[in-house]
Amino acid sequence: PKNLSAHMQNCFFLFAYLLALTMSACRPQMRIEDPTLQEACRELWTDVRKADSLYEAIDPLSLSSYEQHRRALLKAHLDLKLRQTIDGSTDLKQIASWFASHDDDASAAEAFYIAGAYANWQDDNAEAMRMLKEAENLHPTGIIGGMTYYKMGRISEAEQLYEVALEYYDRAVTYIEPTGLPLYLACAWRELGRTRNDSTSADCFREALRYARLTGDSILCLDIRYAAASMIPGNAEAISLSRYMCDSAGISRYAYDLVKHYIR
Repeated sequence: PKNLSAHMQNCFFLFAYLLALTMSACRPQMRIEDPTLQEACRELWTDVRKADSLYEAIDPLSLSSYEQHRRALLKAHLDLKLRQTIDGSTDLKQIASWFASHDDDASAAEAFYIAGAYANWQDDNAEAMRMLKEAENLHPTGIIGGMTYYKMGRISEAEQLYEVALEYYDRAVTYIEPTGLPLYLACAWRELGRTRNDSTSADCFREALRYARLTGDSILCLDIRYAAASMIPGNAEAISLSRYMCDSAGISRYAYDLVKHYIR
């Protein structure tokens, strides 16, 4: 009986091992092996146009199931960044659910972030916040976590929930800081400076300008100087910068200070 019991136990462990092996073979390979797709995903946050051209060079027939979903997510992200629209056939909620069901919460959070950012672009702030909350619930890290909180801050500010917006911007900076991406750090520090109304706002604008200079984007640098100057009512620099941005750069949203100035 003892030998029989030991034999049955060995059979059970062998069966369990074979079952686990079979199930792991049936699961999609949860990593990107296609080099073009890998590079496109890396370039997404630093050179979006290069990422777009790399996307066009990807052979979809050679991709695994996981890579197919990553490619669809990349396409949606590129469309949002470059064209401010997403193909109507792209179901970001379904893509997010697929990633979540395959234990890839980071990609699921990215899908919900894109859905939220797109809804925000379409002025549907309620849907945008719902999608961003879904992303937040998946505990995203790095740039996706930072951008999720950045968008939540922008929406809260639009709803005049300034204290809530301040908290979200603060989290955005915390998450984006380790990525070292100067464009997003400049924007996050700028928004934090605008929503703080104490002596620390000047430090935030200094940080924003430091990162903006690393991007080589002169308009972004001027925008941050304008945001800092606008904190002081009737500031002459704000009026001068807004006139320059309207007349020379042709960006009408900077007319706010000019209108205030001429009404006075």
